[in-house]
Amino acid sequence: MFNLAFFHAVIHERKKFGALGWNLSYEFNQSDLEVAVLELESLVRRSKNQIPSFDVFCYLAGSIIYGGRVTDEFDRRRLLRIIERFYCPETLKEDYSYAGDEARFL
Repeated sequence: MFNLAFFHAVIHERKKFGALGWNLSYEFNQSDLEVAVLELESLVRRSKNQIPSFDVFCYLAGSIIYGGRVTDEFDRRRLLRIIERFYCPETLKEDYSYAGDEARFL
């Protein structure tokens, strides 16, 4: 849940940088976050005692929920790269850093 909220904040914040943040202006809003939270809860409930697949949630949130608003191909690639940084098995490690060496490419 934390990663989802953090992801939402990051992509929302990128709008402030104009063309440096996104090639086109997108209206990411609270309803995107609410739908993503509901889908995440649904995935967790269905998975029972297992951690749900990161790939499934990346696809749902990155390509459908948030990605459904993105029309520019470069922005879509950037959005998917950002969500992969927030939803991967490495995020479960104590020493995980969102600002690692690869983060400079976000």
